[in-house]
Amino acid sequence: MGDIRINRKLFTSDLWQHKPFGRGQAWVDLIGLANWKDNMVIIRGDEFSLKRGQLVGSYRFLAKRWGWGAKRVSNLCQTLKRQQRVTLSTQHQTTIITICKYDSYQTPLNYKATVKATVEETVRQQSGNSEATKQRTKEELTRTEKERKDTNYKTFEERCVTDWNNLTIPYPTIPTVKKVSPNRQKCLKKRFCNKDFVENWPKVLEEIPKNSFLLGNGKTGWVIDFDFLIKNDENYLKILEGKYKSHSGRKLTPAQIEAGKSMKRLEERLKNENRDI
Repeated sequence: MGDIRINRKLFTSDLWQHKPFGRGQAWVDLIGLANWKDNMVIIRGDEFSLKRGQLVGSYRFLAKRWGWGAKRVSNLCQTLKRQQRVTLSTQHQTTIITICKYDSYQTPLNYKATVKATVEETVRQQSGNSEATKQRTKEELTRTEKERKDTNYKTFEERCVTDWNNLTIPYPTIPTVKKVSPNRQKCLKKRFCNKDFVENWPKVLEEIPKNSFLLGNGKTGWVIDFDFLIKNDENYLKILEGKYKSHSGRKLTPAQIEAGKSMKRLEERLKNENRDI
């Protein structure tokens, strides 16, 4: 039997995303989600080195995408594993799904550029190798790469906001992030391009509570906020290098920390109650 080529735009169409998915649709979706070349992605601050045919297969993510329960997702993955259609492994306590015999579903003419090979071969068969054809191929490659970068950035943005708001829970002086404004998004996209910033993000957050000056206990009462940290490629380095430790005043007492936690819990409860109304 032969095969057919499916444009990846199908996987983002309203028709495809109608839920719940069927088992066959879920299987094809896994193939569509798999990386077509070796790649490194960042999810929740962790780097995942993925090979061709692999994807980060969080059961929670797949359950939401398919309109299933996590248990059903787990059962399907175990069934596919027994059928030797996939293998399952773990990185950073997250499931990695590897599509077995991936090349039989996504056969490249050039291993280093699957998308280019697929598009160019189809176009050659249908309309020859004209200049217009080459331009369409180039545009398709550009769109595919942009979509992948946008997905990785969105994950980075969500992780930064979540990590920051978790940091503020025991420290009432530090303001939380309520919304990612256009200006904040502009700054975050610049920081996303800085590999050192991305790698050291967790370490920077660990250093902040150790420095009472950043928590508002200096002579001026200045308190660090999210915008200060993402403003440029220098402020986070100042924290890592301990520049502000010499300005530190008194540290928060256990009672102050506990009061901060109680205040954050109250704010969260009130927010949830307002949402329910």
